[in-house]
Amino acid sequence: KQANRYAAEALVKDKEDSSALRAMATIELVEGSLEKGLVNAKKAYELNAEGTYIRDTYLVALYANGKVQEAQKIADEITASGKVLDNDTVKLMNGEVTLQQYYIEE
Repeated sequence: KQANRYAAEALVKDKEDSSALRAMATIELVEGSLEKGLVNAKKAYELNAEGTYIRDTYLVALYANGKVQEAQKIADEITASGKVLDNDTVKLMNGEVTLQQYYIEE
């Protein structure tokens, strides 16, 4: 709840705060508001795809919403940029962990 409040307050100050949008997307995904999470993850991605964990969060939001082909395009973008997909992201996309496990559990 507190994280949600902080992200919301940041967005009141700056509606284009990509980090706050990413945080809000993460919270929404974990709480089961998958479509809202995707909307905010996409906004963050469009504003600052190179921001910390923004591309990863967009990939996860796409995948969680059943947009597997679009998620794979983002995964390809990540690897094309010379980065490696996070092991937990691979596990999520392989169906080995749930969203809650991905974001909350160690």
